[in-house]
Amino acid sequence: MELSQETFDFLASCVFITAFFGFLTVAPLWLILTFLTPKKVLENYFKEPYFQSNEIDLMSSFPISLLRTGIFGWVTLIPSLDTKRGIRDCHKLMPKWYKLLIFLWCLIGILTFIITVPGLIFLSNVTIVN
Repeated sequence: MELSQETFDFLASCVFITAFFGFLTVAPLWLILTFLTPKKVLENYFKEPYFQSNEIDLMSSFPISLLRTGIFGWVTLIPSLDTKRGIRDCHKLMPKWYKLLIFLWCLIGILTFIITVPGLIFLSNVTIVN
């Protein structure tokens, strides 16, 4: 596909701004979710038999605790993903504000991915016409 230089610059700017602000939003939000994980959830579900003892040791410290947040987040949004751990009901112990933050975190991350990756693929296949 052929595009003018101005159109290409505009589309490239949109893609890179989306990627930049998506990362600047998702990363801090993930940290906030990790440090504000409700104690009730950790006390009831972050133990055996839901997690193995070596997983508990690893995921208790930063930065691997981000993985724990990801596990709780995905199971909260899509309970059918929980085929191994048996923590489908962990969302019942989470306050609404925490569920909202998880939803925003995933939504922003998915939208950033959906806009950035196809945008970069499209821009890599463009011919610039003067």
